[in-house]
Amino acid sequence: YPIGACETDTNAESEEIISFKYDCTSDDEIEKYVYSTYDCYGEPDEIIAMSELSELDHHECNAYNGDCPYAVSCSFVGCDDECGACSEASELELITNYDTQCRPYIVDECIGNEGELLQYATCSDDLLTENLYFGTECTNTNYLFNELRGGEGDGKCIASDDDETATYYTTECNPTIIPPECNYAATGSHFYPIGACETDTNAESEEIISFKYDCTSDDEIEKYVYSTYDCYGEPDEIIAMSELSELDHHECNAYNGDCPYAVSCSFVGCDDECGACSEASELELITNYDTQCRPYIVDECIGNEGELLQYATCSDDLLTENLYFGTECTNTNYLFNELRGGEGDGKCIASDDDETATYYTTECNPTIIPPECNYAATGSHFYPIGAC
Repeated sequence: YPIGACETDTNAESEEIISFKYDCTSDDEIEKYVYSTYDCYGEPDEIIAMSELSELDHHECNAYNGDCPYAVSCSFVGCDDECGACSEASELELITNYDTQCRPYIVDECIGNEGELLQYATCSDDLLTENLYFGTECTNTNYLFNELRGGEGDGKCIASDDDETATYYTTECNPTIIPPECNYAATGSHFYPIGACETDTNAESEEIISFKYDCTSDDEIEKYVYSTYDCYGEPDEIIAMSELSELDHHECNAYNGDCPYAVSCSFVGCDDECGACSEASELELITNYDTQCRPYIVDECIGNEGELLQYATCSDDLLTENLYFGTECTNTNYLFNELRGGEGDGKCIASDDDETATYYTTECNPTIIPPECNYAATGSHFYPIGAC
């Protein structure tokens, strides 16, 4: 598996979705992130440490060439024997109606067990060709056979053993990220607007952690970490980009400048109808409930092109995060949405046990209240003009 690349497996009948990816830690070990969402969307349900990964044989986190080039090939099981309906279906219809596996394949590398089976995958024109060899090199003299996935020829529709159904394949040779057209820092689970603060609190332990990503003068990213609410005061730690194992990509010089964003807060452990939470003050909420206040980029179509995309909007204190599957955030590719805040379905969301709920509030246009006098504001302080 290429580091950071997601595999998704779905079951159409049970509607079960499992996705996962392997990532490197700052100690050059491997962690497995497991999700119950498509394309490793959102927060993982489980993070499995390397010591618990019985399937892991070996790994590399500090290769000279960096991250692996890869393609993503998807299989859709149970199509008609000529894949007629599948080839005409939208991507959304395919993942909804057929058992699906979307798997990342390392390309342009000879890999495997030297002296035994080797493989060398290539990808062009939406066709993944996985060549198999036996020997010490991936050369014509050692060639065995190949497997094709996708394209417009023999790899598009492969009959099952009973010849009554078939598996339909699609391939994306160069999985591309659709980034925001503004300054951001992207981790494996979220696009953060530059300079916007996230706060996470634990009511029982009274622990508070907040952080934000900022750009340096060299257009690199630094993470500022605080033990205060809303990144108040001086940071406890400033982490350089070289140490940010969670950072996937970023932009510091976007034409549109800083991203528009909303801040949505969740308060976990309210009663099942959120009665007490809806009547509590903000101070009571952050004191008595586990809290996360997270900034969301709005009015931008962002994500993995050809896979999962998101487009968030905010109005009337309601954040609506729309999810799409495909290459554009359009109605034809729409999956579902998640609501946070407002006065309707996004205000109080029951937990799985139906005994407690999470209460949401959203601020669509976080604003700064400035002094009514001459001042200079940094990320941590308001300075009166001329004061030393």
